[in-house]
Amino acid sequence: MKRTLILFVGLLLAINIAACGDDPAPAPEAEPEGNPEGTPEGTPEGTPEGEPEGNPEGTPEGEPEGNPDPGDPCAQIECVDGTPEDYNFDVPASFFSGIVLETDANIGEDINGDGNPDNALGALLSDLGGLLGDADLNQQLAESIADGSLALGATWPTFSAGVADSNDVDMHLFALEGPGPYLASRASFVEGTQSPRIQFNGAALAAGNLTAGPADFGLTIPLGDIALSLTVSDARLKGELASDALGVAVTNGTLAGAVALGSIVDALNAFLQSDSCSCLGLQSPLIDLSLGAGPQACVGQFDDATCAAEGQDICSTIAGACILAVPIIAGQTDIDLDGDGEPDGISVFIRLELTGAEITGPAN
Repeated sequence: MKRTLILFVGLLLAINIAACGDDPAPAPEAEPEGNPEGTPEGTPEGTPEGEPEGNPEGTPEGEPEGNPDPGDPCAQIECVDGTPEDYNFDVPASFFSGIVLETDANIGEDINGDGNPDNALGALLSDLGGLLGDADLNQQLAESIADGSLALGATWPTFSAGVADSNDVDMHLFALEGPGPYLASRASFVEGTQSPRIQFNGAALAAGNLTAGPADFGLTIPLGDIALSLTVSDARLKGELASDALGVAVTNGTLAGAVALGSIVDALNAFLQSDSCSCLGLQSPLIDLSLGAGPQACVGQFDDATCAAEGQDICSTIAGACILAVPIIAGQTDIDLDGDGEPDGISVFIRLELTGAEITGPAN
């Protein structure tokens, strides 16, 4: 049971990668309320008779009111119309040569301002007795980087060799196809634009020490035969930046942020309802956090009788451990990502090393 729970926790990290995934689904349109009872036809509820309907004063025709859709990548970055071919790759670049998930709960950044390091994900993995049983995440990360199956890179559009101090350092991230010289995955761009999805813009450089963020950071973690995707929200990146023979190197790099609980669950549900877990026959999500973050959230009906025969044992393992794992994962939330005063993210601390590289353009 211990190994089952550990494995389930690792798979909970599967959330949509901003650098390698598809465009986020658009927010559903609000359904019209219709005429409330007692409201005369043609008069919206709460609108005094005689006042014009339509756009409020000062709101241009066709523009939505309120805050931009947080699911829209162009609400977080300035999108420029075009195609990936229009992006300027004639700038210094880097390759992520080292990515290590820190599993010591006492090592991390103070994200919530309480004076203590925040690394709940590391604590969670440690408390569960190891990194996913016999699957060592950091070893597999190193092997995947070495064999090219995990390739991340960055361009530095505003950095020049020899500059040690600046308040205008931009860093754009890409999933790469290689070996080098590398090509940038087209999925790393916002569809219909020349804009990379992940951008750390306006970073500070002081005596060669880089401080960048916040921004969202995505990478894919290999776990056995399954590729897990992890997105760190409100990520802040630090490191020692310098030019090398091929581009830009970053040593002693760190990245701190939080993984949203809701996004973890959304991706887990998507995995269990995908063709990879067809043996379960799930017709609805396994987990519904609207019912709470305890065992009661595990509501999906499944039948795993054929999973072993179909080679989908992992699906049976995850579904069967749901009522144990969901409250454990939810209990590790320690960062308030949405500003409502309640923690909804799990803090994480990642070590990074970057070496200079050539990124010559977008992949076909």
